[in-house]
Amino acid sequence: MHKIFSILALFVLFLALTTPAFAARNPRSQKPPSPPPPTATTTPTQVSWGAYTGNNDQTMASFEAYVGKSMTTNAMFWGWDSPFPQTTTGSQGKTLLLFWEPWMGLKPIVNGSMDAYITQFALSAKAYGYPIILAPFVEFNLNEAPWGNTVGGNTPQDVISAWKRIHSIFGANNVTNVKFALVYNNVSIPAASYASFYPGDAYVDYVGIDGFNFGGQTFSQVFSTAIAEAKTFGKPVWLFSTGSVGPKSEFIRDLGAAGLPWIWFNQSPFNIDAESLDAFKSII
Repeated sequence: MHKIFSILALFVLFLALTTPAFAARNPRSQKPPSPPPPTATTTPTQVSWGAYTGNNDQTMASFEAYVGKSMTTNAMFWGWDSPFPQTTTGSQGKTLLLFWEPWMGLKPIVNGSMDAYITQFALSAKAYGYPIILAPFVEFNLNEAPWGNTVGGNTPQDVISAWKRIHSIFGANNVTNVKFALVYNNVSIPAASYASFYPGDAYVDYVGIDGFNFGGQTFSQVFSTAIAEAKTFGKPVWLFSTGSVGPKSEFIRDLGAAGLPWIWFNQSPFNIDAESLDAFKSII
């Protein structure tokens, strides 16, 4: 589904929070006056943030130069036909987020056919040595990708079985620098509860949501129900892919006010309207 988003994301960039105003004291006054009431602004977010800018360090650097600040999390989409990525993300002090996409589907994972590949990938991640958030088969609750629910006969139990097998292989190889993120689409198609795909607390470090404003939707319309459902698991909740076609700035401000870690879905070029860019900069 991210390929659909990458087209839309050419036109966007976002998220917001404005700078608080602080009352100035009068140094000559024996009794400083009471500060004025705060203005209706918000404070810059302190949560982790990042972006998908393309699967290489060059686009990451270009994006950071455009927005004027280094991100804390660098996202990449990675297929199962590829070895572990070569990147300087970790040495730059950033967390590497890998959306790991099994284009052959879930069945080969469940039946053990992919064990050797998973083991090699796990060992490469361990050798990398820096923090990684691994998000296998994101948006599995959609009927779109080969790993999606109902595609090729996939069931929620297939998602759970494949997830547990991957997690167990990483655990058996003592890959302690990897955290696992279970990333849902904000809406399940066909309809299904988030709980029906949940493999258990021992197998999940973060619960994530992907959601986009494709035009005319508010942040609340996109995310409020999904966030409430994700929080029922008691795990840290991230917005792992998000973006907005328009209106941008309103969606950005609400996203910033949510206080959740977020990943902006974007690809080069990074030019957007000035108002949205200002909003984005104000919160990072």
